[in-house]
Amino acid sequence: MWCAGTWTAGDTQERLRAQVWAEFVQTRVLQPVPERHVVFAIPKMFRKLFRQKRALLPTPALCAWEALSEYMRDELPEPGY
Repeated sequence: MWCAGTWTAGDTQERLRAQVWAEFVQTRVLQPVPERHVVFAIPKMFRKLFRQKRALLPTPALCAWEALSEYMRDELPEPGY
């Protein structure tokens, strides 16, 4: 399974752009709130494929879940129960 966290040497510029964008959003756009609503969209060019082959849908959904879980583990503080 291929996920967004899988980078190759040619993706360095894309990764840098993504990191800069994420930092901008985190520091300038998002407000400190206790919860977030996250939406992962399938690009238009792939929608026909997923409409025809529904069995492929779990792959991007699992990648999104893994990426969000990894982010939450790395960036959010442990709950203080």
